Parts: sequence; structure tokens; C-alpha cells
Amino acid sequence: MKQYLMSAILILLCGVLSAVPNNGDLKMSPTGDNCFKDTKSSTVTWTTPKNGWTAISGTVKVTFEDGTIATYIVSPSTGKLDINYSSTGFYKVSADIVYQCDEELTTVSDSWEITLIDIGEIEFLNDDGEYTKEIENDSTVTATADILPLDRMIVWSISSENSFGCTIDANTGVVTSGSESGVITIRAADSILVDCFSEKGLCVGGECCPKLSGQKEFGPVVFLIGEEITSEGTTEDGYCIYKTEASISISMNGAFDKTFDLNEVSIEWEELGGDYRKVKVSWDGEVTKEFGLIEGILSKVSLSVNSAGQVTGEATFEAKLTVDKTFAKIIVLKKGIHGKFTYKYDSQAQFYDGTWDFSGVQQIDVELKKGGDVIATMHADSLNVKGKLENVELKAVGNPTFTTNSFKLTVHELEIKFDFYIADNAIDLKEGKGKFELTGVKGLDKGLILEITYSGGVTVVVDLNGVSAFGCKIDGELTVTMDKQFDFKEVSGSNISGKHQEISQSFESITFSVENGKFKTFNFGSLKAKYQKIEFEIINGKYEEGQLSLDANLNVGDLKVVLNGLKIDFKGNVDVGALEIDVNNDMYTFNLVAKFEDSKFEGKIGVKIKKVETAVTVKVIIGAEETFNYGYFHFTLDTPGIPLLNSGIKLKSLAGEFGYNWDSAAENGSGKGVDGAITIGFGLGLSDVAQIMEINGYLKVNIGAATTITLKGGFKIPASVDPYISGTASITHELGSTDVKGGFVTDIKVPSATGNFLTGHGEMAFVLSGAEKKINANAVEKFNGKILNFFDYEGMFNFVHEFDTGHIGGNASGSLKGKYEDSFEYPDGFDPSTPELGKSTSDRLGFGFIGFIKIDLSSTAEVKLLNGDVTGKIKVSTSGETEMTVRWPALFSSNNIKPIKMSYSGDIEVTKVGNVLNAKGTLKVSSDDETSEIGFDVSLNGV
Repeated sequence: MKQYLMSAILILLCGVLSAVPNNGDLKMSPTGDNCFKDTKSSTVTWTTPKNGWTAISGTVKVTFEDGTIATYIVSPSTGKLDINYSSTGFYKVSADIVYQCDEELTTVSDSWEITLIDIGEIEFLNDDGEYTKEIENDSTVTATADILPLDRMIVWSISSENSFGCTIDANTGVVTSGSESGVITIRAADSILVDCFSEKGLCVGGECCPKLSGQKEFGPVVFLIGEEITSEGTTEDGYCIYKTEASISISMNGAFDKTFDLNEVSIEWEELGGDYRKVKVSWDGEVTKEFGLIEGILSKVSLSVNSAGQVTGEATFEAKLTVDKTFAKIIVLKKGIHGKFTYKYDSQAQFYDGTWDFSGVQQIDVELKKGGDVIATMHADSLNVKGKLENVELKAVGNPTFTTNSFKLTVHELEIKFDFYIADNAIDLKEGKGKFELTGVKGLDKGLILEITYSGGVTVVVDLNGVSAFGCKIDGELTVTMDKQFDFKEVSGSNISGKHQEISQSFESITFSVENGKFKTFNFGSLKAKYQKIEFEIINGKYEEGQLSLDANLNVGDLKVVLNGLKIDFKGNVDVGALEIDVNNDMYTFNLVAKFEDSKFEGKIGVKIKKVETAVTVKVIIGAEETFNYGYFHFTLDTPGIPLLNSGIKLKSLAGEFGYNWDSAAENGSGKGVDGAITIGFGLGLSDVAQIMEINGYLKVNIGAATTITLKGGFKIPASVDPYISGTASITHELGSTDVKGGFVTDIKVPSATGNFLTGHGEMAFVLSGAEKKINANAVEKFNGKILNFFDYEGMFNFVHEFDTGHIGGNASGSLKGKYEDSFEYPDGFDPSTPELGKSTSDRLGFGFIGFIKIDLSSTAEVKLLNGDVTGKIKVSTSGETEMTVRWPALFSSNNIKPIKMSYSGDIEVTKVGNVLNAKGTLKVSSDDETSEIGFDVSLNGV
């Protein structure tokens, strides 16, 4: 009982609560009268699902004018059916869609009518019943056209704005002219569906398409017609068609302003009574110009000009970069950039308005190089539309090293952002950061970590805390400023101090700055070296504004020697004269020697402690050359071995030096004054108590420069204007080896100037042997190319060039294929199966022919190259067939039709020795019942 009750409720819901499908759910568009042009279609649509109803089946029937019916069983879930009509006429379409809601079914039906109308091409007949394209003044012609369906009627009219005094009968199509001349447009329209029409131009009186010469202007396109040209014909609405070749100048603006003068430009247009339209300008060729950093090769121009003089279209360029471009000494834009870019004309008023599109420029690689070392790279697949790379990053590759002013730096991190704009002709770094390590400094227990900040220049901050030098713990801050080339510009330090763990030796409160490799300022509170009762101290040291000043103290037991106010100005003037002191007793000896010359002061202090056999030597040199001054200070502490507490280690020596404009080439302090040279040194000697081992360390920094060179290049053989082989190469060299190995993608031409005999493209590997003095190249895989500019070539290739003898040789072998097919007919659209009696009014009396020709060739080849001469052999097998059907005219009987068939086959052998090309072979020809065999042997000289 519950089941029946539920079904009743569902039926009630389907029939009452849900809207039942009706005719409003079925539609077809379009219906009624429609214009037919080649194809036409209608679409039947239905709603599914609708509330509780679901379409479950459907049928669409199309009844044609002749009574035939086409039935379509449709899938209701699709909701539509497209009906395609292949011809004109009257059609009736009906549709039935079945819907279901639970167990209830309902069918929705509807029908529609559609009439497809087609109006054919308009023709004109003169009073003699002959077809014509013009009407003389004060005469008549009759316009005719077919209309389908046949029961439709045509209404005739003149649709052009100027009728030039002509009238037309709307029912008969008879055109009556007056005394004016020009071109009018005749329209044939359906009498009911007036939007369905056909039009054609009619020339009224005189010459409607005159010959042209002189200058023509189509908006901004200006050119000169050299020789008089005639019209190529007329359009349906009477416009004259012209074509010519001329020279024009086109321009582009925006990111680049460029002007190109082009020759042999193809120009075609339609013109009527001085009015023009559909102007098309096309050109293909090669014109190269610089576009910032790259070359742009203009290869194609395609423009259109409308009747208002507005230009659209585009110019296409090939992009190339064949050599590396270097900027600011360290930024390298790598060769290999390629692709296409365009200039699109979108002018609404001016010819030059348009936009550049550089998005097709590909493979952008940038390197940051220091010397010959690549320390960071960037790759982009392509530029953006505007020719830019925005906010891209150079990033360190691995952990590269480089040298600046004799300091070796290792790059651990580096990221620098930059923008690149093709029109700027430069690459400018913006901002970045990194981490470098200064290594190779004698005496330092580890490298110094430099925190890099890049913003126009490079600023480096170094924290010296925890760094040890010759056993001394160094504290303070060191700041380094680099230029954009990562070369040291200024080095400055503040609050620098040091203390040895075992020896009472320190230097304190040192500040200094160095700019462009020269000291600007140098100040220190004190430099001390002390052991027990021996103390040497330099205090209040200062170099500023070209003058060096310092005070010095030496304390040995009860003896104290003080040197105060030592000053040297930029001319080398010193205010201290010669001084010598000798002290000799049982405990020690003391000696002081000071000597002052016109432009030089040199002093030496010697102290020897007899009990511990210890000697202290201090040397000071101060002087001036004609264009610069210099200063040098050096001290040493020598002892046979002073035990350092209970460590088992003895102090053997202690030394230090500082030189301004002084080149100290050896550790003992010898040297000479050199403008721009800076020397800073510190030495310490230690040994074990048993005298088994002795260690002497000495740190010296000479500020200078270092250069490393890396070579890369292209490849062509021989290095001439017309190489046999050219391409791009990737080359590697192992130090110590005499070989260079690599590979390249290459193009081959033989002869090298023309490639008339052999062209090819492929990938090769090569070895250049320094020991054997030759280069040997072999194809990595099969080459593809052409022989004699006809045969498709596939095979292998090798090449050898000996340096001493100049020998150039190679071999090519492979297979070749050639195929030729063509068809022909006269006149166009000729069909021999359609009878046509010759007419006295016909210009060909029914004559015509149609046919085709096929040729297949296959061959093998072996070619050798020796010192510019090509020899070799090509064997060719050929077969083919030709068929032609000819119809002769007959005025009083049916036409004479003759089919002609021919087949042929043969073998050809082509050889080349020196400049003589020889071809010989046989050719067998069969036609109907006859067979002929032809032998030939032909030679060509000067190939």
C-alpha cells in the first residue's frame, strides 16, 4: 500500500508541482528566408533537464523540396543538433523529444520552415547577345543572373553612389547609359529578402582602368612607378587591380627609431576614379642594423593601407649576437642570442606609429667576471615585449675565486639584481649582497669573512674578533670599499689591537684608511714588543696630509732612549739630524746610528743583551724622490731562544715593518722607494727547547693587481670569406696538453663560394692536435643537405686540415632521393568529358588538354674533397610516367578526344673530376605500343 501511495505522490509532483515540458522547450534558429553562400546551417535546441523532467530520446526529421526525408536520432543529453544544408531550396524541419518524470512520459513536438536563397554571378549581354564588361555611351546592355529557388524573383538596382547618368529597369535588368563615363555597381537582390544580393561593376564609356606612371601616394606610402603599368583586371564592383615593384622608405619609432630604404618592394592595390583601397606592400630580403647590443636583420615587411591612408602590418627581424659584449670590465653579455622580433604598425593617423615586440629574442645569458674567472651568472629564456629584463639576479656559481690588488677572494654567496633594456646599450647593476672570504694571508689562522653590500659600489665590513695572526688575537673593525669592478678602493680600520697569548706584546688603537692603493691616513696609539725588562715602543704614530710623525721609546733595563717629534713632510724634509749612541757594559751593548742626507734620513739602532744573547735592531729610512716621498720603519728582535714559561717553546725572533711608497722585496727589509707601493709586515720565530724544530713565519702585504685570462671563440675552416665549414663551437683545453677538443653545429658548402655541388647541416666533433699539427672533424650523426641543388642528401661527412702542408680533404657518402610531380591543363577548369562544339565566337574552338607528369629518382653517392677540388660519383635510378588527354575542335560533329600515355625508366651515372661534370646513362620510354631506348653522355666544363 505504501509503495502505491509513494508512486501516486511522485506522479502528482511531476504533473502538478513541476512544469510539464511544452513547445517552448523546442527551438530552431535560423528559420524563414535566408541567403545561401556555399554553406548554411541551423541549430535545433531543447531544454534538458527541466525540474523533475529529463529528456530520454529524440528524433529530428528534415524534409527536402523533392519530398525526401533525412532522419536524425539524437542524444537528448546534448541539448542540440546542427543541421547543415548543402544546397538552396525549401526545407521543413520537425523534432520530437520524449521527456520522463518518474514513470510518466510526455512528448514535445514542433516544426519549422526555412528557404535558402542563392543569387549567382551577374553577367552583361550587349544588343548582339554577346557577353561584355562595359557599356558605350548612349547605349544599353542587359544584366542577367540566376536565382535559386527558381520561384524567387530578382530586383535590379544601381548600388554605387554615382550612377554616371545610367538607369536600370528593376524587373528586366536593362541598363541604359548617358553621356558620362565611369564605373557603376549593379546589384541583383531577392525581391523579398533584400539583404540577399550579388553585385558587379560595369564600365560606362571610355577606358575605366587607365595605364599608370609617375608618383603614387597611399597615405604615407610614397613611390615612383618607373615604366608605365596596365591594370591586372577589375573587381566585381569595378575597381581596377594594379601591381608593380618599386623602392620605398619605411620608418619605425619607439624603443628604436629606424629608417629602411627598401628596393624591389611588391605593391598591389585597387583603384577607381582616383580612390584607392586594399593597398598591400610586401618585401623579403636582408638589411642589417644595430639594435643596442644585438644585430637586427630585417627579413620581411608586410603592410596594408586602407582608403583613409591608415597603415597596419608588421616588419619582422632576425636577432643575432655573435660575439660577447663586455661592460664596466666585469659584466659580459654572452653571444648566442637569437630569435625574432617585430615592429607592428597600428597607425590611426600617422605612418610611423607602432609598437616593438622583443618577446621572441631568446637565450639571454649574462656573466659577472673578475679577470678570467666567472663568479656569477644569469640566464633568461627571452626578453619581454618591451625588450627588457626586470629585477633579474646574477647568482654565484659554486665557490669561485678572484684576485683584486693581490688579495685572493673566495665567493661563498653573491646575489646582485639588475635591469636590462635592449635600447640602453648597457647593463647596470642595482643592488645586492654577498659573502666573500679573504684567504692566503700569511700568519692568519683562517680566512677573513667579508660581508658584502652592493649599492652602486661595494661596501665590506669585517669583524676581526677572534682572528689570530702569528699567535696574536686581533680585535677591531675593518671596512673595505670596492668599486663596481670589485677592486679595492679604500681600506680603513678602527680600534684595532692585538695581544699574544704568551708574550707581552701588543699593538693598540690603530686606525687607517687607504684609497686607490695609497695611504690617506694612518694613526696608532702604540706598537709594543716587550719581554721581561726589554721594551720597544712606537707611540703617537700618524700619517696625514702628506706628513708622517711619530714618537719612539726603547727601554732596556735602566737604559732609556727616546726619539720624539720625528716629522717628514711631503717633500721629504726631516727635522732630525744625525745621531749615534754606543753603550757597552757587562750586561749589554747599545748602538744608535742616525744619518740625514739632502733628501733622505736613515737610522739604525742596535741593542744586544749579553746575558741572554739577545739583539734588537731598528732601521728607519725616510726620503723623497722628485715626484713623491717615502718612509720605511723596520725592527727585529733576535735571541738564541727565550723559553716561554713552561710551554716547551722558545722565542727566537720578533719583527715588524711598515713602508709607505716603499717596495720591500725581501723579508730582511731591503728595498727601494716606489710611488704607490705599500708594505705592511709582521714576523715571529719560535722553536722547541730541544732545538729539533724551528718555525719562522712572516706576513707581508703588497697592494697591487693580478690578471687571469680565459679564451673562447668561434670556428670556421679555412679562415676565409668563403669557408667550407662554418658554425658555432664549444672548445675545451686541458693545461699541459697539446690538444684542443670540442664540437660544433655547422653548415657545409662545396664549392665554398656557392655550394652549387654540396650543401649540408649537422653536428660535428673535432680534435686539433698540436703535436700532429692538424685538425680532424667527424660528423656526430647523419648530415642532411642537398647535392646539385636538387637531390635530398643524407649521409656522413669527415674533414681533415693539415697546418704545415695546407692539405684540406674530406669525404661524404650517403643516399639521395629526388621526386618531381606536376599537373597541367588548358584552359583552366578544362574537362574533356564535357562535350563542346566549336563555335565561331569561341577564341579556342573547343580545344583543350589536361594531364600530369611524375618522376621518381633514388641514388647513392660518394664524394671526396681534396684541396678545394671535388671528385666523386653519383648513381641514379629513375622512373616516371606522363599522361595527357587532348580534345581537337570539330565545328559540325562531336569533338575528337585523344588520350596519350607514356612511361619511362633509366639509370644515370654522374661523376665529377676537376672542373668537369659528366652525366651518362640510358633512358627507356614506352608510349602506347612503341618503346624507345635513349643513351646519352654529356660533359660540362667549369663546374
